[in-house]
Amino acid sequence: MHAFVDNQTRTWKIRIDVNAIRLLRTQLGIDLNQVLHDKSMIRDIANDVVQLVDMLYLLVKEQCDAQQVTAESFGAALVGEAIEEASEAFIKALIDFFPQSRRRVLQAALEAAKEGQTLVMEKIDQAIEKGLMKRQLQKDLASIDEKIDEALNS
Repeated sequence: MHAFVDNQTRTWKIRIDVNAIRLLRTQLGIDLNQVLHDKSMIRDIANDVVQLVDMLYLLVKEQCDAQQVTAESFGAALVGEAIEEASEAFIKALIDFFPQSRRRVLQAALEAAKEGQTLVMEKIDQAIEKGLMKRQLQKDLASIDEKIDEALNS
């Protein structure tokens, strides 16, 4: 079982089993069983924070009910690092659900997604350091200004 801590210092334990997969399928239309056939699904889950929080809430709903935590207050407590920690706990629980032979495939997909994310962040950092993003933004704003002037003068 995997766990994460929200910004209210509450610990939530996640376990994915057949019942959890069924619950997410019926409540949200998300079929985690398809993750074996669609490797981008892990990346998509990690990148859609609202969907991730909805899934997490359903997975820990009994714990929330016991602590009288609403879906809204649960979501409000997942900000910043807590989201990343929750995402990692969810993905690890999902990987643990499958038999060992399939876990290797999912683990490889997860590692590839992490490497891709690291490369993207490095490129963004380089662009920021070189001022490329600022120059592009200035160029875009100048173009918008020109279009506004053209529209006003027509």
